[in-house]
Amino acid sequence: MWHPNAKFPEGLKSASDTEKIDYFKSGFFMRHDAVNCAYDHLQELFFDSSEKDVVLVQGPTGVGKTCLSEYLMREAYKNVDVMNEQVNELPMIYVEADVLGGSKFSWKDFYSELLNAMGELQNIKIYGHPKIEGSNIGRKYLSQNRNEISLKRDFLSRIRDYGVKYIIVDEVQHIFKYGGQSGEKNMDILKGISNRSGCRFVGLGTYEISFSLDMSDQLARRVGIMDYPAYSIRRPGDVAKFSSAYSGLLAYMPIMMEPSLIKNAKAVFMGSCGCIGILKEWLGRALNLALKDKDKVLTVKHLDKTRLKNSQIKTIAEAIREGEAFFRQPGDDEIWDILGGKPEKKRNNKPNSSRGKNPGQRSPTRDKVG
Repeated sequence: MWHPNAKFPEGLKSASDTEKIDYFKSGFFMRHDAVNCAYDHLQELFFDSSEKDVVLVQGPTGVGKTCLSEYLMREAYKNVDVMNEQVNELPMIYVEADVLGGSKFSWKDFYSELLNAMGELQNIKIYGHPKIEGSNIGRKYLSQNRNEISLKRDFLSRIRDYGVKYIIVDEVQHIFKYGGQSGEKNMDILKGISNRSGCRFVGLGTYEISFSLDMSDQLARRVGIMDYPAYSIRRPGDVAKFSSAYSGLLAYMPIMMEPSLIKNAKAVFMGSCGCIGILKEWLGRALNLALKDKDKVLTVKHLDKTRLKNSQIKTIAEAIREGEAFFRQPGDDEIWDILGGKPEKKRNNKPNSSRGKNPGQRSPTRDKVG
């Protein structure tokens, strides 16, 4: 059977295997409850307030941060004519914080990547074409033989030229973990860029952000910190919300599936640790396997064969537990204990005036006289 609420284009039923795989990988955008809540929280915490110039959105690997960034970009450009090549302003840009050789983050390369991206739309998610006639703005930016200071100066200038208001930095934990200096100093660099250019940063990353930054009182006041958690069995309603997201992803799979697949949400929950990004990659592997084996129907067996190893799932689950512990809010009693104990209410030792007598004194009106 096809999914009862199939959402993929009808033509994909007869498309090639490559087209089907490519479509499921990047051909659609699906909002679900967790990303909607994260978007609303980010609006309230950051976009609706000018108090902080940097916000760090943290969550487990594969929770769906890429989906959140795409949601933000779509909303930023929803009123922009993407077919018009004379777009003079970029309200928001997206870039990943790459790590050279898996061990070092380079600010010089980061500035260069942003400059080239704004000029040529390479390696950046932009729904618009920044090109101004009769101007150098929009030409390919050459960064050869340029030092970091020069690149930073030109980057700040072009940020102002394009009117960039927000920069989304994905995998932002790389800046703090591999930046070659303390996380606080790298944060100061981001804050300095924001102060000088007027743009604000949305950093998306894993819980490693918390472990790489010393969240002092001063830093906590300067930077917004937001949790983007996975679906959790401990939160009421999350299993049902996850099941809805799971069924939603199945609706975009251009292949027939056995009915039991749709009812397999609980097993899939454990295999993905409640993370929709991990789930989507998992379903993509299952789809690839089914098409490779020339199977016309996607089954639970395809999911079982392409699930992550238990050791990998355990590592993800442990990271989720550690990250959630960072964001756990203490109760009032716990805070009072730290402060030395909750003050006791003062007792009212004033005698009860309504009795008008001392304890043990008999009332003469209650006994017969004579």
